[in-house]
Amino acid sequence: MNASLRVLCLEDDPDFAELVKSMLEAEGLPTEMLVVDNCADFAVGLERGNFDVILSDYQLPTGNGLQALHAARQKSPDTPFVLISGCISEQAAIATLSSGATDYILKNGINRLVPAVRRAVNEAQERKRAADELKKSQAKLADASRLAGTAEVATSVLHNVGNVINSVNVSVSLISDELKKSRIENLGRIAAMMQEHAADIGDFISRDPKGKQVPEYLCQLAEHMAHEQAALLKEMDAIRSNIEHVKEIVATQQSYSQVGGATERVRVSDLVEDALRMNAGALTRHDAKVIRQYEENLPEITVDKNKVLQILVNLIGNAKYACDESSEQEKRLTLAVRKGDNRVQISVADNGVGIPSENMDKIFNHGFTTRKNGHGFGLHSSLAAARQLGGTLSAQSDGPGKGATFTLDLPLASRTN
Repeated sequence: MNASLRVLCLEDDPDFAELVKSMLEAEGLPTEMLVVDNCADFAVGLERGNFDVILSDYQLPTGNGLQALHAARQKSPDTPFVLISGCISEQAAIATLSSGATDYILKNGINRLVPAVRRAVNEAQERKRAADELKKSQAKLADASRLAGTAEVATSVLHNVGNVINSVNVSVSLISDELKKSRIENLGRIAAMMQEHAADIGDFISRDPKGKQVPEYLCQLAEHMAHEQAALLKEMDAIRSNIEHVKEIVATQQSYSQVGGATERVRVSDLVEDALRMNAGALTRHDAKVIRQYEENLPEITVDKNKVLQILVNLIGNAKYACDESSEQEKRLTLAVRKGDNRVQISVADNGVGIPSENMDKIFNHGFTTRKNGHGFGLHSSLAAARQLGGTLSAQSDGPGKGATFTLDLPLASRTN
């Protein structure tokens, strides 16, 4: 850290805030610190943004550190948040870590402050560098994919793999933190103490003040290590599951990339499930509920799977974004497949923000988008792909806030170009 460390400090004791700054600077971290003593001024400070780390007391006259954490996660989710408290219960500490705090420090253990801040800032910088590299990779792959006519599929695959890798990184960090805090070394000290008194172990346990504490301490240590083991096993299971998910996404994408431009006989429901699998990471991350409505005895169709997948991945991704931007608490996507006279219909419905009537005639136009970071060619290219397959793509919405439904209508035997 060559530049000054920018710190937002929520602390009602100015002397303690000055001590914090002095400790940071004494360890070679020149510090620019904005100190506020209430939640209202803290919110104003968050609006300024551009902080490297946020330090917050837990007990405050106008609120508490957990409330400050929630505000920080809303306004500055990528900024490390370190809680500092004179006294905090284990339950409250767990609640803050579960809510996104980077670390917590007791004031009587303030010597942990500088290492904790340095580690938190370094990890945040590493995450930002990794995210920037991931964005660059996504951009390069998306450009190449657009030239090949498979932009939406490739972007979705990369995005979902990126989401899963982020989850793996979180699990690895949690495991690393648990191991650093492990009390297993205390077991060695107890063993050494008992070995010293091997000749009179009975008297040591029953009469010596230190010895009397050994059984109770061993029980406490065993309980702690059991919890520690359970937490580590949980994160290892999450890593294993996420790695399997990456393999599934990549395998699905590879199966499509090998048959580009060719038609083959497939089940429509399988195409829909593959598209959902490629979006699974984002759907899970955003807590979107998927409802399947597949008619029984659906006929197989002869089609270019790549083109259908391109359309479905785009429609599902758009539905997910529409739900994200909605005020609905339950994000819901409904995938339906119905058969008709020598045709099948695949619909993707959401309960998201809906489409204003004045935009209904524009949504398939090249370059038209209402998303902040949208490019405006997803629906246009999907419509073109549907037409190439001899099908149609249509949209329906009752207006803002009432969701939208996109329907892909395909013949049982799509034509090829």
